[in-house]
Amino acid sequence: MLGKRLEWIAALLLLASAPLCASGGQGLPVPTTSVAQKGIRIDHTCVNWAALSDKDIRAAAAVRMLLRHASVGTGIEWGLDTMAGKRQNQEVGKPFAAGKFDRSKWVLEIRGNPGWKAKVDDLVQQTAARANDFDVFMMKFCYIDALGNNKPDWEYYRAAMERLEADFPTKRFVWWTIPLTRDGMPGTDAFNAQVRAYCAAQGKILFDIADIECHDLQGRRLTNAAGHEIISAEYTREVHAGHLNPEGRVRVAAALWHLMARIASTMNMSPK
Repeated sequence: MLGKRLEWIAALLLLASAPLCASGGQGLPVPTTSVAQKGIRIDHTCVNWAALSDKDIRAAAAVRMLLRHASVGTGIEWGLDTMAGKRQNQEVGKPFAAGKFDRSKWVLEIRGNPGWKAKVDDLVQQTAARANDFDVFMMKFCYIDALGNNKPDWEYYRAAMERLEADFPTKRFVWWTIPLTRDGMPGTDAFNAQVRAYCAAQGKILFDIADIECHDLQGRRLTNAAGHEIISAEYTREVHAGHLNPEGRVRVAAALWHLMARIASTMNMSPK
């Protein structure tokens, strides 16, 4: 038991010391080691869209990506549309010129909420059926998959993701934390702690949407009275749930661009 605890402590320390996103606008650092050796973590430090160079953007846009999702994912898609210049009537859309953030090769599909296990199985099935169509595959759980003390089965999810990576070694598979609610959920925190520690220890690609949501615009980490992470009120209009408002949509969409730029840098993408 002590050995297992030390293993998780070491993993969390690795996560804390892992290199995060670039803060300047001169392009993202190109990893000198493979994804399996180094890993990628996208968190609240990776939301500055202005830090992406034109080269980063072109490389990210060239990668074919599939994301299977439900309602929070629809908000992310609206955020991507905003960055693509399609929602300039909104205040958050004014900085974005049409055509720069072209994500036409990224497919976000509404899968619905059939339950956590069916969502994992869906990703497996979609990858097998469409392996020739995409370079990057991912799916996200929803906050309703971890209400109260409930949560997806970690071992089932982990085994499925590992199997996909082994069966499709030329593809990239992105692990996600579970999005947050305004109330905060112990089941969400428990699952997210597992995925964060494992991805750090094993060099996986992690999109930490929970970390993005629980840090406000000043960078402060927000929790409820019990210490569970909550989504900032700056990113949602809801009292208890956690669907994204326009500010939150663009924030997560910008982080997705950082993710795809980092992935592109591992795939020898050479934009002109």
